[in-house]
Amino acid sequence: MSNIDLWRELHSLMESRAGDVVVSKVKGHASERDVRSGRVKREDKVGNDAAALLAVEGAKSHAVSASAVAAQKQRVAVIEDVQRMMLDISLPGPLLPKPYVLNVIVLATLPGM
Repeated sequence: MSNIDLWRELHSLMESRAGDVVVSKVKGHASERDVRSGRVKREDKVGNDAAALLAVEGAKSHAVSASAVAAQKQRVAVIEDVQRMMLDISLPGPLLPKPYVLNVIVLATLPGM
């Protein structure tokens, strides 16, 4: 199990507050129609909407720079190129038009390469 230490801590906290904590599944992204039809309680929708806003704010506070995103996209492109090249070599028919050229200049600029 991933993050077992966090799960154990959560379990311990919940046991220490027995009766004070209620855990229930709430439909995410519920609409007003879901509330009117009785599929979702109003307080659950309000709480879920608030949690969604907090999640967005949290994600914004850990925003990744445009240069880091671009570098990651370049790494993914290089990996895909290498995988295609390996498949092209190992399979009977070509997957890519010949000649196939791997951009080695990009490889030289990636961290750890």
